[in-house]
Amino acid sequence: MISIDGAILARIHAHGVRDYPNEACGVLLGALPVSSTQPRVVTRELPLGNSRESGEQYHRFVITPRDYLDAERRAGELGLDIVGFYHSHPDHPSVPSDYDRDHAFPGLSYIITAVEGKIWASPRAVRTQSWTLALDRSAFHLEADLGETTQGSANTAAHSSANEE
Repeated sequence: MISIDGAILARIHAHGVRDYPNEACGVLLGALPVSSTQPRVVTRELPLGNSRESGEQYHRFVITPRDYLDAERRAGELGLDIVGFYHSHPDHPSVPSDYDRDHAFPGLSYIITAVEGKIWASPRAVRTQSWTLALDRSAFHLEADLGETTQGSANTAAHSSANEE
C-alpha cells in the first residue's frame, strides 16, 4: 500500500515532462509501514539526474551508488526512510519493464509515470501507477493506480491505496 499527496505527484509529473524525451528518476522519502496493514507514506520526493549514458536515457535510467548514498543521508537528516523510487516512461505505458524488475528491490514502491510527447504539441504526464516487486522477484504487482492526468497537470487530490498485493 502507498499513500502520496497530489502535490508530490504533480512534482513527479513535472520532472517527467521536463526530462522528456528521456526518463526522469528520483527517490521517494517517507515512512515505512510498521505492519502489513499500513501504507508506505510518501512525504517527499528527491529528484535525481539520470546517470545512464546519454544515448540510452530515452528508455533507461540509472541511479548511481553515490546518488543512492546521498539520498540515504538526506532521508536520515530528515528523519525519513527511503520508501521507493519513481521514474518516467517516455511514450510508453506506466508498466514496469523487465529491466525495471531486474533492478528493483522487494518491499519498496515503484511509481512510474507515462509521459507522452509524440501525439501532443508538448509532452504531458498521462498516467501514474505504483508497483511493488514480489519477494521472489518474479513479477511486479500493481500497488495503486494513481490516476490519469488531464491537460498535462496532475490531479491535486491526495491519493491513498488500500490495495493488497
